[in-house]
Amino acid sequence: MSFNISCPTCGDRQVEEFNYGSEQEPRPSRESSDIEWNMYLYAKNNVYGIGSEWWYHQYGCKRWILLTRDTTTNEVNSTIDPYMEID
Repeated sequence: MSFNISCPTCGDRQVEEFNYGSEQEPRPSRESSDIEWNMYLYAKNNVYGIGSEWWYHQYGCKRWILLTRDTTTNEVNSTIDPYMEID
């Protein structure tokens, strides 16, 4: 199923221009155990419904974006470039 992602830099683009990174999750602290780091790096929740995900604009601006997407319909609710300055 194809869908569009609204890149904050390039505008609306087909999902085929992007590479999926992973689910967005809080990073464990430095003091976390090996088990916690293992879960963070390798275990995925595979959220059914609305979830936050990292995507890389491979064939565009070459930037990472964070988007909120409904995995049941592929409707993209919001996109954020976490590295853009906010005025």
